[in-house]
Amino acid sequence: MKYIYLTKHQHTDSIGKRLGRAIVHHLYLLAILTILLPTLLMGTPAQALTFKAIQDTNATKPWYDKTDTGACSANSSGGVVDPPITGDNVQNSFKFFVGNGYTTQQSAGIIGNLMQESGDNKDIIPTKHAYNGDGGYGIAQFTPAAPMRTWVSGQPAPNNDPDSLIGQLHYLLYVLTDGWRKQAGAAVKATTNIADATTAFQLQYEHPKDPGSSIAQRISNANKAYNLYSGDTTNGGGDAGSGGCIIGVGTSPDCTPADGVAVTGNKRILCAAQKYQGIYYTMNGGPHSAGAYTAFRKKCPIDSIPAAVQKSTAANPGPCTTDCSGLVSAAVDEVFGQNFGWVVHTLEVDTANWKHLDSIAVAQPGDVVVIHAEHIEIVDHADAAAGIVYTFGSHHTGSQTGPTHSKFSYYAAGAFRYIGPGAEGN
Repeated sequence: MKYIYLTKHQHTDSIGKRLGRAIVHHLYLLAILTILLPTLLMGTPAQALTFKAIQDTNATKPWYDKTDTGACSANSSGGVVDPPITGDNVQNSFKFFVGNGYTTQQSAGIIGNLMQESGDNKDIIPTKHAYNGDGGYGIAQFTPAAPMRTWVSGQPAPNNDPDSLIGQLHYLLYVLTDGWRKQAGAAVKATTNIADATTAFQLQYEHPKDPGSSIAQRISNANKAYNLYSGDTTNGGGDAGSGGCIIGVGTSPDCTPADGVAVTGNKRILCAAQKYQGIYYTMNGGPHSAGAYTAFRKKCPIDSIPAAVQKSTAANPGPCTTDCSGLVSAAVDEVFGQNFGWVVHTLEVDTANWKHLDSIAVAQPGDVVVIHAEHIEIVDHADAAAGIVYTFGSHHTGSQTGPTHSKFSYYAAGAFRYIGPGAEGN
């Protein structure tokens, strides 16, 4: 066997070359990481429909009427402004979400919120600065704006301008799909009507300090966008109305009147229920039997609800949950201090405390509407002309308490009015 020996010089030179190659190799890896690190930290962009594809649908899909501004013939909405939609941003944003996996109702719910956040309820403006100077910016008032600007700037053209509508829409889609607000995207996708979609986005994404103060406006915006751009000529998914209007919002009771006069009568039941807006539905949640209200209040005190809503998700709703009849029971007990408890079928036959009304058309705020032995909601107001009742309630598994609407015929058992202890006339 022949051996080959390295001289000292040869051995040292070989080690030096290997060390040099290792240094170059590591520098090369460092360069790659420097390029890829922002993407790795922020996440990969969601595959999204391009604006060109959106615009191409304008000529091939009858989703909207270009001659309709969405303006209502009269504004009877009591605190809800209803200017006509301006420009193309609302239309293009609506089509963007429809083209990326959201239903027309869900897309309208997102759009109604964006119009409230950045467009004075008539537009969606990507360069809008926060009204109160708190750092919010853009279509969803991203706060702080820096993560949005960093992510968008790292995307390929033409989606890399953080001041553009398309750039911000792509970022919002990413956040709702794979980012830090993906639970909000899931909550919106679990909804089946405009009111629920609007409420889900408001509570799970926007997190306003006072959700109740702007929800009617957001839903009104959503209806307007839906009626213009969904192509649903029957208004089957909208919250009722004609000409893009939400009917009868002005008949809703004001639970916090500016004149300081206390809300009276059974409408207090509705106002008490609205304090629970945003908590999740769970079967058998809430008080259902005499005396159960006290225990429910201990695990779900009123002043803890905003914080509970911020932390809860459909998968982990926390201890403060209720079902449909539990919410009614809690609201009645809070107002009248009776510590009652009902499930749907026991309320229907409790003639000592509940009176069956002749028609849902005569229902007033604080009354309830019932599907026999199955479901119950608290009446906000009834639109007799449209045959639609607007309600507040705890709807179904995975949903959050909030407003919705249905045709009169949905509630086959009709409407009931509380006449028990504490009610007017007793």
